[in-house]
Order: sequence, then C-alpha cells, then structure tokens
Amino acid sequence: MKKLFMVATMVAMLLFASGSVMAMDWVNVPVKVAWDGSAIYEDGTPILPTEGVITYDVVIKNMSTGVAAPIVNGISTTEQEINVSERGRWAIGIRAVLTDEDSVAYSDYAWSDVVVDCEGGKVFAVKIMGKPVKPNNMRVVLDAIIGWFKQDKRSK
Repeated sequence: MKKLFMVATMVAMLLFASGSVMAMDWVNVPVKVAWDGSAIYEDGTPILPTEGVITYDVVIKNMSTGVAAPIVNGISTTEQEINVSERGRWAIGIRAVLTDEDSVAYSDYAWSDVVVDCEGGKVFAVKIMGKPVKPNNMRVVLDAIIGWFKQDKRSK
C-alpha cells in the first residue's frame, strides 16, 4: 500500500511538472469558440473535395451529469458562439462530420475540458452560477429596541 502511494505521488508530480495537467479556465457566456478544421482522415491522408463535405456539430455537456445537448449541427464555419442560460458547468464539444451523397462519417468529439483537444493544453469550460434571490422580510429586531429603552431609562 505504501509503495502504491509513493508511485501515485511520483506520477502526479511528473504530470504537474510536465505541464500536462492544467487549471481549468472558467469562462462566461456568451463565449465564441474556434477550432482548426478537419482536412485529413484519421490515418493522415487528405480528405479530397470530391470525397464529401465537412461540417461540424457543436454540443455542450453538463460536467456534473455528463449529459450533452446540441448547440448547432452541420455548420461549415470553424467558430461558434455559445450562449447557455441553465445553471451548471458546461464543457464544449465539437465533432467533424464528413457527408457524401449516400453516407455520413463522424469524428470523435474534441472537448474543451480535455488537455489534448485544446490549443496549448489550455482547458476551459462555461460556468453559469445564476444569481440568488434578494433577501426579503427585513424587520426591526425588538430586542434591540427594548435594550435601547432600558439603557435610556438608566441614564436618567
């Protein structure tokens, strides 16, 4: 057990020292995200214009529940504004979609909270806190008034 703890500690130290573990940047909405377009297959060969059209699907994923919801599907640009209003912490996911006349192929999602998917390893996510209800039912506390009267009588 002690050996396992020492190994885990050394691995954690190496990860932090190498910079592969980054602090999360929390961003507010609306936020515009951009990415490098997909122009090659997973094996490294180029995707030719005659082989189909590349579009992108953009989703947000609740980081507490893991449930993803679409923002937009089938866009041809490589940037998108994200504006979510539901409270929570949200990672942004993007996948490439290659479509030809009779089939569709999807890449894996790139996630904003995954180091290898982000430029320079700088991970980020959206945090919506919402605002609390204002305090209400303000009142005078009678103990303070009674105490003031008692003190006033003593001084006379």
